[in-house]
Amino acid sequence: MMNSSSSFGIFCHKHPGDLITHGCIEYNCESNTIMCAKCLQTDTQHTEEHRLSILPFSDYIQYIAAEIGKLAAPNTSFLHKNVAGVI
Repeated sequence: MMNSSSSFGIFCHKHPGDLITHGCIEYNCESNTIMCAKCLQTDTQHTEEHRLSILPFSDYIQYIAAEIGKLAAPNTSFLHKNVAGVI
């Protein structure tokens, strides 16, 4: 979803009326890796188990972009340039 500013939002697949607010960066997490506020409240086992790995969505996106950047040569990869453009 785009609006007049350059920010965007992604709606939750479990709660379609709610925007994604957090993401889990736990390696091999088998739970819902992107979550809205309702997901955080209802999936208490995941929230507790990965509490140190659940980040605000903007931080989650930056973390994922940095991980992708590690796989690509800085400033030379098509993928790296496009991910950097989103942030």
